Amino acid sequence: MELGRLRAIDPRHREAAATGSLRDSLEMHPANLLVLSGFFVSEVAERLAGFLGEEARYRIERRLFSSPDPVDEARWATANDHDRLSSVRRVAGAGSSPALGRGAIEYLRVRSFLGSGGFRSFLEIVSGRALAGTWGVGACRLDAGDFVRPHRYDPGTCQLRLEVFLSPRWQAGLGGDLCVIDDHERVTCIPALFNRAVVLDTSLGNTYLVAPRRDGGVAVPRLSLEASFGPGAAGSSGDDAAGETAHPRWI
Repeated sequence: MELGRLRAIDPRHREAAATGSLRDSLEMHPANLLVLSGFFVSEVAERLAGFLGEEARYRIERRLFSSPDPVDEARWATANDHDRLSSVRRVAGAGSSPALGRGAIEYLRVRSFLGSGGFRSFLEIVSGRALAGTWGVGACRLDAGDFVRPHRYDPGTCQLRLEVFLSPRWQAGLGGDLCVIDDHERVTCIPALFNRAVVLDTSLGNTYLVAPRRDGGVAVPRLSLEASFGPGAAGSSGDDAAGETAHPRWI
C-alpha cells in the first residue's frame, strides 16, 4: 500500500503505521484498542466538524437488543426499557440548500475514503488482520437524552471498528466517553476529544458503551464518524462499501 495516498490522515500516523508501532500499541493494550490524537489533517477535521455541527440534517435512529435493525417510533414506545439499546442521530442529508457546501463535499469525500480499499489496507497494517469491506460508514450525533448502552459485536460479522470524534468544543467534563470493558472486567474510557480516533478490535468479545452525558451548561453535540469492518480472507481486496444504514449485528 502507498501510504502517501492517505492524505486525509495526519502524516505522523501514516509513518507510525509503516514502522509497525501502531500495531504494537494495539496488541499491547489490555482492551485491544488504539487511540490516535489529531487523526485527520487539521483542515479536513475542521471542514468535517463544520458540516456535522452546522449543515447536516439528522434522523433519529433507535435500536433494541431484540432487533438486528433500527425500529420505528411505535415499536420503540412499546418496548421494555431494558430492551432499548441506543437512541442516536444519523446524517440524513446536507441541509436545505440545493448546492453542496465545502463541508458537505468533504464529508462525502471522507466517507468514500473510509470505505475504500486503500484505507482498509491501512487498518490491516495497523491491526494485523485481513478485513472485508465496510459494513457501514457514517456519522453519529448524540444530543442530551441520547444514549448507547453496553453491547458486544458478533465477531463473525464485525472485526474492527473506527470512531473519530469531531466536536470542536467537546470537553472531558461533558461525559460521553467511549468505554470498553474487557474480559477481565477492566474498564477503559476514552474522552470524545476533537479529532481523536479510536480503533477497536471487536473480535474478542469486549463490551462497549457510551458513558452518559453530563450537564455542561451549553448544548454541545457529540459528533463522530464511524466505520465497521468484517473479517476477510487473507489477501482480499476490493472497495465494496455498504450504505449509511448497514451495521453489524448487535448481541
